[in-house]
Amino acid sequence: MVTNADINVYQGDDWAGVVTVLDANDSPANLTGYTPAAQVRLNPGTPVLVEMLAAVAADPTTGVINLAMTSSDTAPLSCNYLWDMQVTDNAGVVTTLISGRVLVTQDITREAA
Repeated sequence: MVTNADINVYQGDDWAGVVTVLDANDSPANLTGYTPAAQVRLNPGTPVLVEMLAAVAADPTTGVINLAMTSSDTAPLSCNYLWDMQVTDNAGVVTTLISGRVLVTQDITREAA
């Protein structure tokens, strides 16, 4: 089952988030050998706007995946978008775990011209 989670991003700022993956017993999943990937797009069929940094935590038995976007990633974002995160196991099986909207607040302060 895919969990729905929206992300609030301030345009031009760094963003970081943490996803904790739970197993069927609601315990942290062992993510040893799993590779996460997360992308932001305007719509499902449009080009990738942001390839999020996605990494399993140093201790994969905690079920934690760290996500991040740099200020350079978020600077061009100007409206609301869609995102999801998938993991691929050692056998190549892909599972989408979480998806939602990227809600962008446009920045006010910019570098002086």
